[in-house]
Amino acid sequence: MEHLWKQNLRQIEPYVPGEQSSDPDRIKLNANENPYPPAPGVEAVLRSYDPAALCLYPDANARLLKASIARHYGVAPEQVFVGNGSDDVLALAFQSFFNSDKPIAFPDITYSFYPVWCRLFHIPFVTHPLTADFRIDPAAWCCPIPMPPPLSVRTCPLCRRSWRAIGMLW
Repeated sequence: MEHLWKQNLRQIEPYVPGEQSSDPDRIKLNANENPYPPAPGVEAVLRSYDPAALCLYPDANARLLKASIARHYGVAPEQVFVGNGSDDVLALAFQSFFNSDKPIAFPDITYSFYPVWCRLFHIPFVTHPLTADFRIDPAAWCCPIPMPPPLSVRTCPLCRRSWRAIGMLW
């Protein structure tokens, strides 16, 4: 069993961070640094916040957050799914929906974690090259379970036609 675990672990490419400058006057946008101080409203909240409240775990079911999101969008809280960031949500989606022997498909230039999740969860996958102008070629897509495109691709009018042509735009 340990051999299988190590074999799978070795197949995962490690994360390679981008260059980290040691120049203190350089703002690193890739590290979510911000050259500006917090807005006055944020400063006021931070000054009045009780740090002792940070010693408690948040509600694991995020009931208040789900209720607030549901109210805003006019849906029931049971229709709201939250996770610990988009990678967590994607991991749960991959584990839940892609559990057959049929491969999923996605463009060769896409979110870099798609192949990581596939390898980690033993999900077969294929990639299809984008065209020279970074569009999807519908004729190249023949996989039975294509991976839905990210929101940025779905909202691009030119890309929408390609996804519609392969039957994956909903």
